[in-house]
Amino acid sequence: MRRFILAAVVLGLFGIPAMPTVANDSPRWIDDFSAGSRNGLTDTGILALAPDAPIAPSYMGDFEQSGSYLSQPHEFSNTVAAVVVDVDATFPANTEVRLDIRGQNSNGTWQLWTNAPHGQRVELDVPATIVQYRLTLLADAGSPEVYGVTVTPEWGEAFDVGMNEVAPSYRIYATREGLVGYKTANGHRIREYDQFVALPSWRSLSSLDGYEYQVRITYKGRSKVVPVWDVGPWNTNDDYWSTNRQAWRDLPRGKPQAQAAYYDGYNNGRDGRGRKINLPNGIDIADGTFWDLGLEDNDWVEVTFLWEGADPGGPSEPEPTPVEEPASLPAAAPAGAMIVDNTSDTYTEPSGTWFDGACGVNGSHRWTYSARNASTSENLGVWRSPIQQAGFYEVYAYIPACGEPATKAASYQINHDGVKTNVTVDQEKNQNTWVSLGTYYFKPGNSVSLSDLTGEKGLSVRYDALAWLARTDTTAPSASITEIRDLGSGTYQVFWHADDDHAGTSHFDVQVQRDGGAWRDWQIDTTDTHATFLVEDSRLSVYGFRVRAHDWAGNTSEYPANAEKTTADAN
Repeated sequence: MRRFILAAVVLGLFGIPAMPTVANDSPRWIDDFSAGSRNGLTDTGILALAPDAPIAPSYMGDFEQSGSYLSQPHEFSNTVAAVVVDVDATFPANTEVRLDIRGQNSNGTWQLWTNAPHGQRVELDVPATIVQYRLTLLADAGSPEVYGVTVTPEWGEAFDVGMNEVAPSYRIYATREGLVGYKTANGHRIREYDQFVALPSWRSLSSLDGYEYQVRITYKGRSKVVPVWDVGPWNTNDDYWSTNRQAWRDLPRGKPQAQAAYYDGYNNGRDGRGRKINLPNGIDIADGTFWDLGLEDNDWVEVTFLWEGADPGGPSEPEPTPVEEPASLPAAAPAGAMIVDNTSDTYTEPSGTWFDGACGVNGSHRWTYSARNASTSENLGVWRSPIQQAGFYEVYAYIPACGEPATKAASYQINHDGVKTNVTVDQEKNQNTWVSLGTYYFKPGNSVSLSDLTGEKGLSVRYDALAWLARTDTTAPSASITEIRDLGSGTYQVFWHADDDHAGTSHFDVQVQRDGGAWRDWQIDTTDTHATFLVEDSRLSVYGFRVRAHDWAGNTSEYPANAEKTTADAN
């Protein structure tokens, strides 16, 4: 859909540049994008996604590409209490344009971002003379195009924001972010020993490598001031430090929703997207800041929100950490199984960035973040089987029960006797259990591997122990003809199936008879489960079918004496 803003179009035709960031008497601000900064957008007179625009940050939704434009701050001649923002743009299918706006307080601090839907009146948090906006373009394919933005102010009374009030501080449970190589919500590429934090609201997100929103973190006598460059953990709209909290307004100021869910069962113990809260964390801390503060594991810290008031400076003693329940002992492995742990010599990590988990078999496990697509996948863990003699073994994977929210789609690849089989496991659902990956014929040297590629973004993939348990299979599969379909013109489609208790079905033999006569081979040593049969002459004849199955252990079922289905039974 095309939205026209006449003033923006007419001025654009005559090449009039955007208004400078000084006081002026114009009642409106018409921006032609010549003075702002772009990220993931083309460098032309309009705003459009670049071909290599990155994937959208998760708080923006599930879009394949995104790009952002940050306007220059604009100073109005009078104090602005509210604005109406109009956007001149085209929107192809599966695209969006999001606009946020903020004011700058008289003391120089920026107010929190506020979403500004097209054409709607939006109040600033505090009346201000300086206003700034950011546009985010989102698309699955193609791109929206934005030609101009017009900001119409509503005047108000001047409001002086001094620095007499000290910024609020709250005791918050902190976790380490990691994710080296990934991009934060503001587009920053995460480096080793990085210095920033993530808070669970897009409203306090600084610009790319900017410092508009900073926090002071204090822990056991150490203190650091760092910027907010990412959105998380858990929620994306939980500005729990704000006096004008946008969500979860029944919670007290300074209490993250995740903390209330974890300890009090708030929202049935789940976050805003319905995920079960397994940590009460309200802040994520980048590696460098985490280490500089002396944090060795997740812990309670004191967080001061510096855009809310004056920096108190210096460390203050945090309140005592509440006593947490000890992590449960790992469930026992299947009796008689051979175990390869993540600490074993036969477990290797050929590639990737890894982190240590504080629970699991032998007290620890390894983990990494899930990758949404192959281009961002880098981690691989490999367990080499401990068997010395070829045979049938059931494989189990232990899923540790601590850490950040786990993947629902861990894809284990079982390499057995020249065959590769993929098995998907919901690690979040199966914590502290040994999950069977199935029974296979293994030879010495065969292995099981697990990559970080799950199709999800930002969940943990956990690597702990695998177990091999020898299985003896002396039972033949149970096979049957399941259906016959009449395709017309003397052509039939025949379907068959088999069930096996351990080793699994390897192949089938199918026989056919005409009018109850002698049986003859039709499909021999086939791995297919259906085939097309063409009658030999008259359709007045009736053809019957029977099947037997072989499993990987060498067991073979018997043919039934009579036909299981005939062409007379066809659908």
